[in-house]
Amino acid sequence: MIPDGNQEFLAEFKHESQEHLDASEACLLRLTNNPADEEAVQACFRALHTVKGGAGFMSLDRIQGLAHAAEQLLDAVRENRVKADHAVCDALLTAVSRLRELTGALDGDAAPEGDDADLRERLKALLTTQKEDTDSYRPAPAPPRQEATARRVKAAADTISMDLLLGELLALDPAENAAIRGCLDRLQDCSQQHAWPRPATDALARMQRLLGTLADPATRSVAHDDLLEQSGQLMTAVAAADVRTTSAAVVAADGAATAVPDLPSVSDFCSEADELQAQAEAVQLASATPDAAQIQDLFRSFHTVKGMAAYLGHPRIEQFAHAVESRLSPVRDGTEAFTAALHAQSLAGIDGLRALLSDLRNHGVDRGAWPAPAAAAASSLGLVLTIPQIAEEELPPNVPRLGDLLVQTGKVTRQTIEDTVKVLKPGERLGDKLIETGKVPGAMVEQAAAKQQDLAAKAQADGFARVSIARLEELVNLVGELLITQAQVAQDEDIVRLPRAAAVVGRQARVVRSLQSLALGLRLVPLRATFQKMARAVHDTARRLDKRIDLELIGEDVEVDRTMVEAIADPLLHMVRNAADHGIESAAIRTAAGKPAAGSVRLSAEHSGDHVIVQLRDDGKGLDPAKLIAKAKEKGLIAADAQLSPQEAFQLIFLAGFSTAEQVTGISGRGVGMDVVRRNLERVKGRIDIDSTVGKGSSFTIRLPLTTAILDAMTLRVGSERFLVPITAVIEAIRPEPGQVQEILGRGRVIKARGRLVPVVALGPLFGIAGTDPAQGVLLVLDREAGPIALQVDELLGLQQVVVKPLESDRPHHPGISAAAILGDGRVGLIIDPKLIITD
Repeated sequence: MIPDGNQEFLAEFKHESQEHLDASEACLLRLTNNPADEEAVQACFRALHTVKGGAGFMSLDRIQGLAHAAEQLLDAVRENRVKADHAVCDALLTAVSRLRELTGALDGDAAPEGDDADLRERLKALLTTQKEDTDSYRPAPAPPRQEATARRVKAAADTISMDLLLGELLALDPAENAAIRGCLDRLQDCSQQHAWPRPATDALARMQRLLGTLADPATRSVAHDDLLEQSGQLMTAVAAADVRTTSAAVVAADGAATAVPDLPSVSDFCSEADELQAQAEAVQLASATPDAAQIQDLFRSFHTVKGMAAYLGHPRIEQFAHAVESRLSPVRDGTEAFTAALHAQSLAGIDGLRALLSDLRNHGVDRGAWPAPAAAAASSLGLVLTIPQIAEEELPPNVPRLGDLLVQTGKVTRQTIEDTVKVLKPGERLGDKLIETGKVPGAMVEQAAAKQQDLAAKAQADGFARVSIARLEELVNLVGELLITQAQVAQDEDIVRLPRAAAVVGRQARVVRSLQSLALGLRLVPLRATFQKMARAVHDTARRLDKRIDLELIGEDVEVDRTMVEAIADPLLHMVRNAADHGIESAAIRTAAGKPAAGSVRLSAEHSGDHVIVQLRDDGKGLDPAKLIAKAKEKGLIAADAQLSPQEAFQLIFLAGFSTAEQVTGISGRGVGMDVVRRNLERVKGRIDIDSTVGKGSSFTIRLPLTTAILDAMTLRVGSERFLVPITAVIEAIRPEPGQVQEILGRGRVIKARGRLVPVVALGPLFGIAGTDPAQGVLLVLDREAGPIALQVDELLGLQQVVVKPLESDRPHHPGISAAAILGDGRVGLIIDPKLIITD
């Protein structure tokens, strides 16, 4: 069974674990044939380590324990303490098979039969049987490099870069004493190989001395903090001596050079930190009183961010994450309860950390003025914020000095700056001195320092490829034009008559279609980020209104055009807040009505043909048509004698200035918001439908086109004109027999198709085009929400991909025409909207 609160990550963990286990199996099969394949050992170790870490986060003890046992045996293999013989490989393959069985059964009600204890003991036995045969050498604290034996040279050759070793060290759980010891041993090898300076070897020695206190649960937390601090000092000492192995090549024993990966980029760090914060927020939103396992997950998220920030040199993030971690530490240890105040404080910590990560992304360095959310959260955590400034000698060329920036404000004279510079002592900074002497206010120095950081980050930034939305849109448009040109070439009569040329054009068409798919794929983004924002909005609104609301998110991975995501972000936010404020009742009212005390809000997304359906459903009090009509008459929005159907009454909430709130609150009640919802949706050719029942709840369904760029369509001919219908709306085409189309009581023509009567609509008369007799034409049956219809046309010309060209809004046109397209022969075709071509 899966622990409560982790179900939403189950599918993702299962999928990723199966991929890692497949990769592990492939590596072990390679190792069976070649025991010296070090790359296979490293790849298998990384894969099982990832599975173990994910299982630990999900509290899947069986998977975590077995993966850890296999990982330990692999660690001994890669350190040459155990030989990768057939017995070892067979045991590891058995473990991988068992792990696949365990992960495959995660979504079932029952765990696989049997116990894994025998398999773990088998792995452990292999770990010890070969111990006496291996070299018993262990590095001395700091032996001279020239005294290294052949065994030491081999150990150094097997060592990966210091950066990766420190990264692995920081990722380990403080309780994994053996793994931490192994990392420190390999760091010792690295220090001998590259002749680290004395401060670095001293820091490493201090880290090794901490192993004893790490083994004791009572002192483990403090010892691990000291270990992280010493690792930062080690990195600084090695970097200062210019001997670090990052971006360099490690020379192996045979003289070959092996490239060493760079440090993780700012983008990689921010992405991983964002994921950790999303996990922490998910724990917070899952329950106001998380259990011990959830508290551990929450603590680990901040702890991991702190470790990575310390390793990569991001001081503000490290300081902030450490403060939140320290606040959570007593709760994790069981000495303090997880109160509502701490719940709010940790959520504010997540917001503050996100603000710092956003600032790091924008500036490239973790310095400068603190963002407001981070500063407020830091203050509540007791942090004393300083004004960090970049040293003058670290500034890139062409970046103004702090004094120049202060003079540019017009409030500080050049003479003041020069006089202050003259009295600066070694190690003092200009900004600090100006504040200390009272010559310049601290706020002004802070603003100048922040501006200097922005200019320095822009001067130093590299390795980022930011593409503007405008250029991306231009790329899609050009691909569309290429598609039109290719269609024109393919339909040219001279090309068709030449088989060789036709074959080349066919190949070109395939390439163009691939390019089109790639271009459109660049526009598609998942709804996950938008949906997660709604989760936070529901949580915050419920707390503010003192309500209990459970939010269910479905279809977060549905991908839509980025323009659609931007268009529905605000509408969804308004709708979610309205559901929490107006829809869901208080716990007392719900209990009195026989409902659960906690209200339910369900946000879902799914593909439906060439549309995306986004639905927001709640089990609140629902919309009362009579009350809506009375409110609209009271505000003068409709005539006093107006008679409206329930569906027409529901549409009143989209009128500007309309609100059913009894009083204005900080959330809603001023009559703005829902009119914005409809306006934004209409702008992207979307629509919203409402269904509601008094006392039971409401449902808001948004229909959005999947993309507004390129359409697969059926081309139709009526007279000399061309029309197009989305292929996803086509059910079938019928060549009617004489007498098959019938007149019903003078109200219209119908045809029987698939056991039901379908109304027949002649497309020509709708646009003033003379058409043919139904017996001579073709009926195209189209799917609609209101029921299928059969369009009478003269001829079906075939399938074609076309570039959608929107119609100008100020030009009148038939409501059943949604857009236009340029066809392969250069003519313009009108795109039919099946749901609006006729009104019921």
